[in-house]
Amino acid sequence: DAYAAFGQMNAGTDEEKKFASEIFDLYQENSDEIEDEISIKLQGYELNRVYKVDMSLLKLALTEIKYYKKTPAPIVVNEILELSKKYSTDNSPKFLNGILRAMV
Repeated sequence: DAYAAFGQMNAGTDEEKKFASEIFDLYQENSDEIEDEISIKLQGYELNRVYKVDMSLLKLALTEIKYYKKTPAPIVVNEILELSKKYSTDNSPKFLNGILRAMV
């Protein structure tokens, strides 16, 4: 179970764990709507064809922007683009920026 594995994390401060837990719960509660909205914005791509890291970053961004609402959207987008530069492909930042701009 993903939630049980998530709960076993030992890294991070209590504040970071609380933030991660809130984001995880919000995604779980709204995953269908989040995936539907991403699918609509993909135009020409199918959800299952998007690189897994990019899809995870899109889901994280949309969850934080639309449901968490405590972090301004430009900051979320910037953080997602920085994560994509570190963990995804060379083309990912441009791809994600286009999708995220369409969402916000």
